[in-house]
Amino acid sequence: MGGLPWVSSPCPDAKSGPGRTRCHARQDAPADITTICTSGPRIIRHGPAPNTDPAWPIAAPANAMPSATLCRDVPVKKGPPLSPIILVVSSETPAQQNERRSYAGQASHESYAAALRRLRPGIELDTVSCFEAGTLSDLARHDGIVFAGSPIQMHEDSAEARAAARFMAQVFEAGVPAFGSCAGLQIAAVAAGGATGPRHPGAEVAFARDITRTEAGTRHPMLDGRPATWTAPAMHSSVVTRLPAGASSLAANPDTPIEAAEIRHGRGTFWGVQYHPELSLAEIAASTVHQADDVIDQGLARDRRDVEAMAARLRDLDAAPTRVDIAWQLGLNAEIALFERRMREIANFLNAVQAGTLRPL
Repeated sequence: MGGLPWVSSPCPDAKSGPGRTRCHARQDAPADITTICTSGPRIIRHGPAPNTDPAWPIAAPANAMPSATLCRDVPVKKGPPLSPIILVVSSETPAQQNERRSYAGQASHESYAAALRRLRPGIELDTVSCFEAGTLSDLARHDGIVFAGSPIQMHEDSAEARAAARFMAQVFEAGVPAFGSCAGLQIAAVAAGGATGPRHPGAEVAFARDITRTEAGTRHPMLDGRPATWTAPAMHSSVVTRLPAGASSLAANPDTPIEAAEIRHGRGTFWGVQYHPELSLAEIAASTVHQADDVIDQGLARDRRDVEAMAARLRDLDAAPTRVDIAWQLGLNAEIALFERRMREIANFLNAVQAGTLRPL
């Protein structure tokens, strides 16, 4: 390994979590150098493995103390970085989690985690409820934070809404980049000083159609790869009615004034969408059936049989996403039928997290 010395000092910019220590290469290190760290006899790397050495992973030096953190710089070839550590946040109460499991198979944060693992196999995930007390150090050990959707109504003065806003305020203070779908966007807006309210004429069910970029959205990296107008999974009865200072609206449709936004507040940067890139078409089918009464009340279906028929076509398209005949019948296209294209905003967020472009200066 070139005989470079071990240094008996803390790893630079160390990130610690349950059972792991992660280190980042020093900013002043040469491009072909990475930092190798060990806690006692276990070596953990950040950055590409030193594939010039067939003996990787190497052993810690014999004199390493069990509680010591030792580092040395090792020449490496260019390679892929480690996956980021992401915290998935639930804003559903235990009762709401169980209700969603009963009709969709998973609570919202569980569904989100499954989508992230499918998008980035090997990604490291932790989960937490925003109703639990946390600390800045708990948040700061993560590379990014993702807020799942929920039925929470941030315009109501409830204990849950207040707790969710407090949790998000901590995220902004910690300076960890964050992303949120649906309720996640509303929580961030309220925590930063914005407002939410009921959506008129009613809930946006199954899909948000005709989403169009604003001028700011045309050059925003969260929407990289999206066409000028698109359709996305959606299921919400409230919207952001006023963005806080330091925020930009990135997309809208005729009935939802803010479909996507960036919020900069305190030390943090938040990217959010009012829709659900993470939801499969099968989950949208289950949620639509679950809200059949609302669908019928809005005149979107004549009766429950209409809702069930639409849900059946959605399940068929979920199982065979290249079936253009089903997509045509539903007024959809590959932008929503194909998983990688449906998850575009989340993939762009993970790319930005990994590149370090969303961290405070």
